[in-house]
Amino acid sequence: MLPFTFLCLCILAQAYSLPVLTVGPSWAVWPTPPVITACGMIGIAVLASPGAWPPLRKMIGGYVLLFALCLLSVALVTVAAHDLLIPDATLDFGFPLYHVWIMGLAGGSLWAASTIHIRPDRFPLLANVTLAALLWICVSIVLTYKNFIPTRELAPQLPMDPGVSGAFSRYLLNMEGAGLGTVGYNHAYPAAVVLILSALWLQLLPRGRRPLLRALVLSLGLVAVFLTGSRAGFAGFLLFFAAVAAAERSIRTLFGIVALGLLLALAVAALEVPIEETMQRQAAVFEAPSAEALAGRDVIWQHRLQFLNDDKVRWLIGTGFGSAMATGSDAHMLYLHIVVEMGVLGLLAFIVFYASILHALWRRLPYSRYFFLATACLLVSSLTQETLYPVPALGFTLPLYLIALAVTIRSSDEARLRAVRPSPRARPTSAASG
Repeated sequence: MLPFTFLCLCILAQAYSLPVLTVGPSWAVWPTPPVITACGMIGIAVLASPGAWPPLRKMIGGYVLLFALCLLSVALVTVAAHDLLIPDATLDFGFPLYHVWIMGLAGGSLWAASTIHIRPDRFPLLANVTLAALLWICVSIVLTYKNFIPTRELAPQLPMDPGVSGAFSRYLLNMEGAGLGTVGYNHAYPAAVVLILSALWLQLLPRGRRPLLRALVLSLGLVAVFLTGSRAGFAGFLLFFAAVAAAERSIRTLFGIVALGLLLALAVAALEVPIEETMQRQAAVFEAPSAEALAGRDVIWQHRLQFLNDDKVRWLIGTGFGSAMATGSDAHMLYLHIVVEMGVLGLLAFIVFYASILHALWRRLPYSRYFFLATACLLVSSLTQETLYPVPALGFTLPLYLIALAVTIRSSDEARLRAVRPSPRARPTSAASG
């Protein structure tokens, strides 16, 4: 019971992902509710010493190999070869340590979640917990959009001094007026969390149940992601939304979408919400790629490619795990970012790992349909951001994704077993069989 309780707490903690204490070596590792509850879940799993769900053991082994490669990259490339690969840059060891910390936390979370025995009657409770976290995040995004509630009022524990709060000073100022909710300082983070929790909630619901509620929650999620201002996040959720709507094929689902759309349009008109700037920004999702739509990412990509071409060895091994900021900036593209830090060899390792996830989910279709779609959408949105990679801006995204993956595999296997298990009414009685 205790491991399952910590799993529920870890999911619920996504509703407030900001630091609750300003202790630690830097702003990037200040303790947050998701981190605290994940550590508790891992600790309980270690004390209980249970075995991982067998279908997940191979995936855990693959992650261990990937993590070992990251550690090797830090030791041999980031540190040992720093003066050879980037001699003109000063290495900030805080970023490699942060990357290692999040990778380790994500791996521990995957293992711990895979050891938790979830009885079939507990899946509805976990679904309700996931829905509660998802709804609060969406509501908080709406409330913080255009500073209806200033974000600094939601995190009074953060120091106002930018030199101390680091990147969280953006959250305290909320200069762009984006809907950041109670998740983080970068608009890509809440957008990714809404997508992952939406997919997990759909996975935990019995198939075909509550079509109207599905439509309302997904519509609210789409609106919330739109208000975050994240173009990549909006494109990814819009793709997920369209795929789910096509799969549902329900009149009530379509009715819910239309009804909520009209309701939100009326609310925007009545409240006179200044939404034109956000509409112009997100409209770029439907346009052909351009310098304006990419918001300077094309220039960053050119600089990153030129940086790799300046020393061909960088293409092979990169400049070391967690070293991107020392070389100029993040690549704002997951695949190019991995090449900058770990070279083509590292990119191949990450591709193999995520391909194994897609394969595992594909084998469990249709029971894993929603999380399969969400994973594909996250990987597509990674073309313009570093989703599912341990960068500070994406916070707890990678551990949350792996926790949700473990729960999805477990629930999909349980659903498949229930589908093939004969109904008690279909079993012949002893008298009849005689």
